[in-house]
Parts: sequence; structure tokens; C-alpha cells
Amino acid sequence: MMNSSSSPLLHKNREIKWTKFSFIILLYVNFVVNFAFFIGYPSLWPYVKEVVPTSWSKKKIDTVYGVCVAVFSATFAVSSLIQPYIVRKLNYKLTFCKLNLIGLIGNIIYAFAALSTAKYAVWLIFVARVLIGYSAGSISISIMLIVQITATSERLNGILSIALSQISGSIAGPGLQIQN
Repeated sequence: MMNSSSSPLLHKNREIKWTKFSFIILLYVNFVVNFAFFIGYPSLWPYVKEVVPTSWSKKKIDTVYGVCVAVFSATFAVSSLIQPYIVRKLNYKLTFCKLNLIGLIGNIIYAFAALSTAKYAVWLIFVARVLIGYSAGSISISIMLIVQITATSERLNGILSIALSQISGSIAGPGLQIQN
């Protein structure tokens, strides 16, 4: 798909070098990001039920779950819309790395929320879902980068490769949670 030499793209007087290694890293990061996203979806309901106070009604627990699902989707949508503008001010690598670091912090908060008191655990899960949803904007950056740095004849293969890495992560995440 990519030739072995770097193909530069001039972007605001900066040159982006594109190599096969960079492409493999981009695919790997997209796989891992989607792997993490889709571990969260099937585990969110049991996790919320585990950390909320036992005195809460089912309706209140359902509301917390619904808000946690919705806030991820909302911050993902907002992030996907604003990331192209942020990339124009900064650069691709820096923005992509910052978003993935935000996602890592969100996943760490999500993982350790249960260690907190029930009152704070719900808020920690909420904050974690906001951070994870915001970091999902890295997906739009990946696609934008592929579109801008590939020749027209290579573009479809690049976008399909990104989609395949994302789908693979989406399948592998929940697949590892299957218990006997």
C-alpha cells in the first residue's frame, strides 16, 4: 500500500513524514483504542450496579447507567467535530498522542473507581466516560491523516486498513470478557 520511502505532506510549513512503520503504529493504536472502548460497553452495566450505593432504587441506577452511556457518545461526537480544528493549530502527532493519553487516564480512573466510596465512584465513572469519549476523537484524526497523506490511488486501502484495525479491536475487547 505505502511505498518504502517517506511521502511528505506540507501542512502549515511543517512536513509530515509517512512511513510504513508510522502506518503500523497508527493501526496498532486504533486497535488498542477500540479494544478499550468496547471493553467498557459490556462491562459498564455490571460495574455501575456494583459501585452505586445499595440503597439506590433501580430507576436511579438505570439513570446513572444511561447518563454514563450518553456522556461517552456526546463527548465522542463533540471531540470528533473539534479535533480537525485543533490539529490545524497544533500538529497530528501531538494531538493524537494527547488524545490517547487522555483516554489512558480515563481508563485508569474507570478501573479504579470501584475502590472509592460509592458516593464518589459514580462521579469517577462519569468523569472517566467523559475523558474516554473525548479521547475517541483520535479516530477522526486517524482518518483525516490517512486522507491527507495518501495518494488518491492508495486512499481506499488506507481507510479500509484503519477501519479493519478498529473493527478488530471492537471484536477483541468484548471477546476477552467471555467467561465459562
